[in-house]
Amino acid sequence: MNGPNIYLDVDRSRAAEFGLTQLDISNSLFVSLSSSAQVQPNFWLDPRMGITYAVAAQTPQYRLDSMGLLANTPVAVRTGASRNY
Repeated sequence: MNGPNIYLDVDRSRAAEFGLTQLDISNSLFVSLSSSAQVQPNFWLDPRMGITYAVAAQTPQYRLDSMGLLANTPVAVRTGASRNY
């Protein structure tokens, strides 16, 4: 593939101070660059029809047109909930 590459250095020590892992950060960036359907699929159930719809969140391209804007991607901080891997 001859597409562009983005390399980011994450200060893992600082991220750990906020309870973040490399996976948390990469998933947040991936949602901005791709969509939530790739990272954490969400579904909406229509109670009247009983049909499930896939819901995907994605940052519009016009809001992510520079590395500075990519660097401002919000990263969710876990608040006491534990993860089961």
